[in-house]
Amino acid sequence: MTIRTDKDGQIIPKSVPARLLKHIEFWDDERCYGNPILVTAIGLAHSDENTDNAGHIFTGENVKDVIEDLKNGLPCACVVCKSYD
Repeated sequence: MTIRTDKDGQIIPKSVPARLLKHIEFWDDERCYGNPILVTAIGLAHSDENTDNAGHIFTGENVKDVIEDLKNGLPCACVVCKSYD
């Protein structure tokens, strides 16, 4: 069985669809600290006018919420995302 991890070696849950994996740079589950799950994405943003890295942060109180947030992300062609092409 393959364990899916982000660039820091954090495990990405199996329920995250394969098509979204390529966009996940960092998966930080901070729920044990009273915070949400934080995901830094590449190639996706909350708006098509993304001007800073904050537009690449997707959050949720549970994995399902994060998946939905990522699914609603828009393609991003900012300088950072272009550098990953």
